[in-house]
Amino acid sequence: MGYVKYDLKGIEYSRKTLVKLDFPSLFTKEKMPFISSFSTRIKEIKETLRRFKENYDNMFVIGIGGSSLGIQAIYEGIYGKYKISGRRLFFLENIDPFNIHQIFQTAPWDRTVYCVISKSGSTLETVSIFNLVLYELKRRGFRDLHKRFIFISGKNTPFYSVAKELGAPFFEIPEEIGGRFSVLSPVGLVPSEFVNIDPYALVGGGMEILEEISEDREHESVISTCAEYESYIEGRSINVMMPYSDSLRKFSEWWVQLWAESLGKDGKGQTPAPAVGTVDQHSLLQLFMDGPDDKVFQFIKVANFGSDFILPKKTEILDFIASKRISDIIHAEFEGTVEALRLKGRPVTVIELGRITPEVMGALFTLYMIKTVIMAELIGVNPYGQSGVEIGKKIAKRKLGDSV
Repeated sequence: MGYVKYDLKGIEYSRKTLVKLDFPSLFTKEKMPFISSFSTRIKEIKETLRRFKENYDNMFVIGIGGSSLGIQAIYEGIYGKYKISGRRLFFLENIDPFNIHQIFQTAPWDRTVYCVISKSGSTLETVSIFNLVLYELKRRGFRDLHKRFIFISGKNTPFYSVAKELGAPFFEIPEEIGGRFSVLSPVGLVPSEFVNIDPYALVGGGMEILEEISEDREHESVISTCAEYESYIEGRSINVMMPYSDSLRKFSEWWVQLWAESLGKDGKGQTPAPAVGTVDQHSLLQLFMDGPDDKVFQFIKVANFGSDFILPKKTEILDFIASKRISDIIHAEFEGTVEALRLKGRPVTVIELGRITPEVMGALFTLYMIKTVIMAELIGVNPYGQSGVEIGKKIAKRKLGDSV
């Protein structure tokens, strides 16, 4: 345990908020159905993926939103933005024609497996790209389609039927788990196994942080969420997440969907805003410091990046950085930003990770899913479902000729 450390200096909350939470009933499969993903049949995933790992170098993940952001966060969290060697993941997510054209022109079709992910099996973007890929494979003369696809969807969905027709592997997303809460189900675990990120470690980290929080009503994650709620009530309608690590940029994007779609209902909700240090010190920090006091801040620090560089003993410019490690510089920038915001009276929570590992990623995902459910409980909304999104989807389908 101890994957995540908190610094809540200056954070204030009322115990009245804390006692509003019915802790025993919160940590149930009714309130937190994503808990059931911890029972995923990982052995089956590993056995199925074995032949794909032997035969293919690349996996193209075809999915969008909750079916894509989580595995992107895992992949970049562990391997960074640029995986140097070994099997790789690529993401066919947005239906931008230019981007799809570029991928199709450069894709090593004979060395690629396609992992198609959609909870409903009828997501417009995912279905569109899947049809393009299937057509292109047939056009190029591939006949062994059952060896080139993996489907992850709900039971008895259109993708379930396609998988059965092709004879391709199918993994079920449990009915009770919504897409944005599905990262520790086959949605995230199947692609992770393909690139040797151990599913047992991901789920294990999630299980440990779940146990840690559920047994401690005054866990720092609970207190920080209560403080965020009170700030929201006071008018701070924006929640900023700013990791000081490029490897966690996609994690912030995953969290944005989780927080926005889960809480934005009934005229309520807190707008999530992603940023990344140190880059956004040069773009957003001026607003954070001297703009309106309508934000709460979450900073994530990584103690050990796994790699580091030492500057030369004599530098051409800025003598004071001579012989310093690059990690010393990013940590100093991080501490400067946090201290400056606290001096300004802004509410700042700091999370520190020792090093980004599969266990840590599993813990982080679970931590923020729990925080989301707690925040939903406090503001009085159902964190599951997204009726506002469905309206736009129906209009789009009708414009394309769907009569339903």
